[in-house]
Amino acid sequence: MAQPFRPYKHFYSIEEIKEMCRKADPFKPQGSNLVSHFRPPFTDFFTGKSFVFHFDNGTTLTYEFEDLNTLSWSQDGCPSVKEYYEALPSTVSNVYLFHHIRHDRIPFNASTIVVDMDRHLVTWVDLGIGTPESDKNVRTQIVFGWFLEDPGVRHSHTDEMCGVILDWKYSDDFIIRHSYVTTYSMTSPGAPTDNDDEYLFRKTLPTTYVKIRDGLYLVSFIEDEGSEASLLIDLKKLRDVGAFFSLGHDGKFYSYTIGAVAGRGKFGFTGQYSIDYGPEGGS
Repeated sequence: MAQPFRPYKHFYSIEEIKEMCRKADPFKPQGSNLVSHFRPPFTDFFTGKSFVFHFDNGTTLTYEFEDLNTLSWSQDGCPSVKEYYEALPSTVSNVYLFHHIRHDRIPFNASTIVVDMDRHLVTWVDLGIGTPESDKNVRTQIVFGWFLEDPGVRHSHTDEMCGVILDWKYSDDFIIRHSYVTTYSMTSPGAPTDNDDEYLFRKTLPTTYVKIRDGLYLVSFIEDEGSEASLLIDLKKLRDVGAFFSLGHDGKFYSYTIGAVAGRGKFGFTGQYSIDYGPEGGS
C-alpha cells in the first residue's frame, strides 16, 4: 500500500526564512534547468511605459518600466520599489506576462501579471511565502482587474481546461505530463511505476484556471514541495510561457520565467509521451 500523499515535505521557521531573504540578491537573475531555447527572448514591450492597474479587491498597483529588466512599482500610493523583472510575449497577439519578486517586505512576496492590451484587462497572481502546513510553501491569490478605462468585463475562472492532457517539453531532455482533471486540481504523474497506488496518487496538485482569451488560459498550481508555477497556455498552438516562484532546499529563492512546447496526451499513461525527446518534435 502506498504511503499517504504528503505534499509538504520540508519545513523552515519564519525566522529562518527571514534570514534567507536578507541574504538574497534582489537583482540577480535565477537560472533553472527548465529554462531553454523554448523560452522566447524577453520582450521590451514594457520598456519606457507606465501602467496603473486597478483590481477588484480594491488594490491599485502602479508600474514604471525603466528598461528590459528593471521596473519600479508601488501599491496603493506607497513609496516605489525597484525590482528586477522578466517579461515574455504570449503566443497570442497583445497578451504579455511579466514576473518579479517583491522585496518591500520580509518574507518576500512575488507577482506574476498577465496584461491583455486589446481589452485593457489584467490578472494578478499574488504570491506569498508561508501556509499553515509549512512556512516554505507558496500561497496564491488570483485577482482580476483593468487599466485605462474599466471595460466592464474581466478575465474569469473557467472549467474549459478540464479533461485536457498535455505533455510539456521544457527542454530537450525534460518532459512532464500535466492532466487537468478538475476545476481545482491537476495531476502530474512523473515517472511510471509498477505500484499503481503510488503512481496514480503521486502528484495531485491544487490548481486554479483562468480564461484570458478563447484558447488561451492561465493555469496556476502549487507543486508538492510548495513552489508555485503560473503558465499561460495556448491550446491552439500548444505552447506556453510562464513563471516559477519557490524557496529551494538550498535556502535560496527561485524566481524565473520559462517557455515550453506541448503535445496532446491521452488517459492511460504508460510512460510514452506525445512529444519527442531531443530538439526534433517541437523546437
